[in-house]
Amino acid sequence: MKQFADQFNQNAKTFADAFKPIGPAGAATLAPEVGVSTDGNRYSITISAGHGHFGLDARQGGIGQDQGARFGSVTFQGVYGQAS
Repeated sequence: MKQFADQFNQNAKTFADAFKPIGPAGAATLAPEVGVSTDGNRYSITISAGHGHFGLDARQGGIGQDQGARFGSVTFQGVYGQAS
């Protein structure tokens, strides 16, 4: 499964790089996204079976600037290194 995900993600990156003159685009599978929760108080790790996004530079600042979808995802959130 790891080999499939790595190959898919590399091919998707090649596509996204070729599409850059038109606008943002991309896709990935089993690629974790690490950040903070929407309220900013907890670490957040999200991994999805597949996700992608597409946008047009001509729509910068408006609807269609960059839209995406995520399928089969799970998110883990927590505060680490602090007593409960």
